[in-house]
Amino acid sequence: MKYTNFADASVAADTALKFVIDALPRAEMLILDALNVIFVPRVVLRQLTYCALLQTGAVTFNSLLALSRYLLASLTKRTREIRRLRTKITHASTQPEWQSLADALDVLSGHDLWRRDPNCHLYERERLAARIDEFRHLINHKKDIFETMFTLRGGIARTKYGLLHPALFSRAMGGTKHLVEEYNNMICEGLEFVCEAKVMEGDEPIPSDARLAFFNETRHSYGRTAMLLSGGAALGFYHAGVVKALLENNLMPRVIGGASAGSILCAMIGTRTDQEMFDGLFKVKGTNAPGHYGTLALDFFRPQGYHNEMSQRVDGNRTNDPPRLLNYLTSPHVMVWSAAVASSALPGVFEASKLWVKDSEGNMRLESSSGARFQDGSMENDLPMQQLGEMFNVNHFIISQVNPHAYMLSSLSGSTDVWSNPIMGFASSLLSFLKNEVKAWIRNIVEFAGGRRLAPLWELRRGEKGGEV
Repeated sequence: MKYTNFADASVAADTALKFVIDALPRAEMLILDALNVIFVPRVVLRQLTYCALLQTGAVTFNSLLALSRYLLASLTKRTREIRRLRTKITHASTQPEWQSLADALDVLSGHDLWRRDPNCHLYERERLAARIDEFRHLINHKKDIFETMFTLRGGIARTKYGLLHPALFSRAMGGTKHLVEEYNNMICEGLEFVCEAKVMEGDEPIPSDARLAFFNETRHSYGRTAMLLSGGAALGFYHAGVVKALLENNLMPRVIGGASAGSILCAMIGTRTDQEMFDGLFKVKGTNAPGHYGTLALDFFRPQGYHNEMSQRVDGNRTNDPPRLLNYLTSPHVMVWSAAVASSALPGVFEASKLWVKDSEGNMRLESSSGARFQDGSMENDLPMQQLGEMFNVNHFIISQVNPHAYMLSSLSGSTDVWSNPIMGFASSLLSFLKNEVKAWIRNIVEFAGGRRLAPLWELRRGEKGGEV
């Protein structure tokens, strides 16, 4: 009886094992089908292939187009002059020189006619012209400061009438439509009128605090501009050229921010006057030239900068340590040089750094006694636009992006505008769509597989740029 029970159990086990073995291929197919439906790897591989083909085709086409233009540029006097001007523009050393050459190039290419013609479907020409006439009447004829203040207070915004359409600034090299420039000049004239004009005889004078309140409220509603400097190791020195050009034309924003290599330039800019930067930072002749900054000393960064809105980004080196944006609001006692060192501590190359602060008695000490360390600020977000926007009311960004991979992986790298060839425009739009699809897939895989451990690596590789300038 026992033998029979053992034989029956053995047969049952063999039957169950055979069933499992027979079911394994089917289960494997079901699992693979489920994974294929969830992660669609074949579709993504096809998309990557199409991306590579389209990118290669676009680069090849643009190269052939540039070569043909170069060869055709020698056929006529006009094309030779255009090529000469383009070469001189490339080597222009000052903004006035560049502007003069750009205007001359527009005349030769016929784009000056486009600038003078107010008709264009990209912006609301009629409403813009009516607004210009209204401001001109208030300022030059009626001279009504109260009505001008009332009109300006709720009548100016960056995005009104389609004034920030990118295609308005990509057609001509010397500038945009004259009507758009006239509107901007009229707004500036109106603000100057409110600032300097006296009220009419018999009217009550406007108190200074009322004018100051008007300008503060108008500035707040209009929004501010910020300058962001990306990471990029040695390529970060290219930021200096951008900053120099803005300073020379009195266009440098008060709000500046940087991460990694950009934080070093940010610290230099924020702790020096304009004249000190022209005398020192912009005259470097070599890495160790006498009288210039080769290896940066700690006292080069003053503890308190002239740019109160200077921000430097650092990332925590622990999983639960959130990224920080260091500035006079969030970390008023942190030493500027300490923030620059921490923001430049690339993992695997430099050790994560601690932050140093200066206490009320002027003594330097560590910010945290728990040993908190911070690393490269560009690991999770190279360009902290959202944080700066929320903290300093910024809605317009000038971005200096020097990371090559950020341009190559960006969906904006192959974008075209309304002036492009329709076929190339369609191909470029298709390429951007495929890039966005692939990047969304990679981001979801990273979040699924590694969470915050791998997210910084994805952000570092992604490097999406998205400023107005």
